[in-house]
Amino acid sequence: MKFKKLVITTVIFSLFSFLSHAGNEKAKYSTEEYCLLNKAGIIEGHLKAYAKKLGQTPSKKVCRSFNEFVKNATPKDWDYRGGRPYPGSALRLSASQIEKLKAAK
Repeated sequence: MKFKKLVITTVIFSLFSFLSHAGNEKAKYSTEEYCLLNKAGIIEGHLKAYAKKLGQTPSKKVCRSFNEFVKNATPKDWDYRGGRPYPGSALRLSASQIEKLKAAK
């Protein structure tokens, strides 16, 4: 009986230890992400909370510089909805494939 309690207690403590270790991984916050969220028009409350977790509020000048860099680095034919690619979009379809898809609609 005592052995069974010892085993159960050990398993429970091991599980709690594992769960608490998994929760210790910290989320990463960046100035770049803040600027992208700001540009995307996220609501002010979320932006303030992000800035608080970041530890600072990036200046408009910093965000303007970063957004200008992103604009210059983004290909001109980038026409994804919301400015973000869909999953698996690294593959480019040829013009004939696009025409076939349009015709299939």
